[in-house]
Amino acid sequence: MSLFREIHEWNRAHLPNYFEIWVDVDWAELCERDARGLYSRAARGEVKNVAGFDLEYDRPAQPDLVLNNNPPLRSATELANELLRSALGLHSLSQRPHVVFYNLPNSGASALVPILETLAEAHGYANLASPAETHRFHPLLESGDPVFHWTHHPLETFAAELDREDVRFICLTRDPRDVLVSYIKDIIQAGLHEGKPEQQLFQEAIRSGFNQWFEQAHAWRALEQTNVFQLDFEAMKTDVPATVRQLLEFTGIPASPTAQNALCQKHSFEQITGRARGENGHTLRGQFLYRKGITGDWANHFDGQTARLFQRRFGRYLRAWGHEPTGQWAEAHVSVAARNAPVRSSMALCSPVCCNWNK
Repeated sequence: MSLFREIHEWNRAHLPNYFEIWVDVDWAELCERDARGLYSRAARGEVKNVAGFDLEYDRPAQPDLVLNNNPPLRSATELANELLRSALGLHSLSQRPHVVFYNLPNSGASALVPILETLAEAHGYANLASPAETHRFHPLLESGDPVFHWTHHPLETFAAELDREDVRFICLTRDPRDVLVSYIKDIIQAGLHEGKPEQQLFQEAIRSGFNQWFEQAHAWRALEQTNVFQLDFEAMKTDVPATVRQLLEFTGIPASPTAQNALCQKHSFEQITGRARGENGHTLRGQFLYRKGITGDWANHFDGQTARLFQRRFGRYLRAWGHEPTGQWAEAHVSVAARNAPVRSSMALCSPVCCNWNK
């Protein structure tokens, strides 16, 4: 609270994101309210240095917002909403959009969802605990509070909301090959692979259609409308704080730069796992999955046969999503995988007679 012009001027010159608010109330109205008896005591000479009596104060010359608090009085919520709209360019609490965060499973939502959930909950959003609670989303829309929901569900689940102005959609996808590797690695670490080798698990998942997850993600990616924010893991991981700022602007969820940076640090891959992106280590599985946090790890795990099979089954998504302009990557990987394959010892291929050269 600043009473003097020199303080107003210093604040504006030195405080980042300074926003000056003047709560304007007529002098007679202040004296009438006098909730703490301060003005009546000043009038009787019992206290000194009371603004308006013996202490002069400067009316702000150019306030960024004037809140008129004269009768008829408005509710605290109405005044707060006026402040939100003016100071931050945000929707009022009752007008803030619902937010649906869709991601292709194993595509890196752990870098963003915990941050957005925390900020949304701090500003009155109802939050569903996990993608498994999508069935509660539609009933919550009728509650009057804004809703934040993280989901893996197909697009048709939200068909009724796609054209609503009060709903924002965020769509996060990733190179499908890396998605498959993360999924299978998670199964192996959890001991759910029934002793099958890695390549067999890859190929079985590909032949089965991989739960139709890529088809569903492709439908989400095809959305081109103003209430949909398309996001790719490869671009997001290069600058998570910048991505968070973009998403907050898109959704209208308020947050100070300090709060954003603190949450980005708290939920960073390095902070959670204790290692840098790309370093080997155990997959961490809780509500979110943390494995390597990099792009292109599929090349360390696909053999030639898996690469060819993936291209035949899902190559159209690699092209459409901009990961591979042609199908030549698979044949190139066959050559690389062949060069890097373990070389069997020549002695193991010899007959006992020809290998008995010590005699």
